[in-house]
Amino acid sequence: MIAFATDYKGEEPNISHLEDVLKNISNAGFNFIHWVHEWQGNYIYSKEEMLQIKDLIDKYNLKVKGIHGSEGGVRLDIEGRYKHRNEHDNRKDYTSVNEYNRKAGVELIKNRVDLASIIGAKEVVIHMQLPWKSMEESQEFKDIYYSQVFKSLDELKDYCINMGVKIGIENLIGTPNKWQIEQFDMLFSRYDKEFLGFCFDSGHGLIMNGEDPFQLVRRYLDRLIGLHLNDNRGATKEELENDLSTVKNDLHMIPFEGDINWHELIKIIKDSPYKLPLTMELSLREKDEKAFLDRAYKAGMRLLDIYEKA
Repeated sequence: MIAFATDYKGEEPNISHLEDVLKNISNAGFNFIHWVHEWQGNYIYSKEEMLQIKDLIDKYNLKVKGIHGSEGGVRLDIEGRYKHRNEHDNRKDYTSVNEYNRKAGVELIKNRVDLASIIGAKEVVIHMQLPWKSMEESQEFKDIYYSQVFKSLDELKDYCINMGVKIGIENLIGTPNKWQIEQFDMLFSRYDKEFLGFCFDSGHGLIMNGEDPFQLVRRYLDRLIGLHLNDNRGATKEELENDLSTVKNDLHMIPFEGDINWHELIKIIKDSPYKLPLTMELSLREKDEKAFLDRAYKAGMRLLDIYEKA
């Protein structure tokens, strides 16, 4: 049981693209998907659109593990710097100090919860790109930031539980692990497992802490509900000092083609409450799409074999 992320070759705003992606994933042998289209930005799905997506998924005999939701806005500004939430004028942003924008951000996440419910997904993964440099400079700012986050999650909790959909917060690049540990410790002490969980991105783990790439997944093992399995080569200290360089190192390679110790990671996952399928989030960076998907499927089967034997 392997799930494959739908944005492996980017996104195009048309139905023919979506159908082509689903058909190719199915033809490669995958039986699950991770819906990642519109993972950033302010796009709102209509109810009819959700039903159309469900029909396409059913047409190609696929099931859905999870959805990658949007925190609102886009990831980088025109100069390649992270648009840290709460510091920019995002019209939809669940961390915003502007109440209109914050509530609009909550609506955006609810829209993804609605989509999850219709297409059969059990979790919605979202980013929380921390403005950690501002937090470092001002305790007052940090307190305001988290008060807005808590307000938004409080508003989402009952909605998600009633819909049978969990929220999974992902570990990210661009934020040092010590700040992410503080973040997740606070979140998981405040919210129950029935609502809030952890999504581990293996490539992000290697980039942000090459010495211990599995630090976060081990620490939050009992909260693990989502996976973005992908390989990577890591990043130097100098590269991590620049946001654009950090992003360029986020390659989302096929497992076993980079530096991650997959036997160690899969054993960790096997010891968690995580439920199959394993989910791969990969990027097509070559001309032969079919060869890429075939290699990805074989890698996925190899991961699954390691999982079953662990």
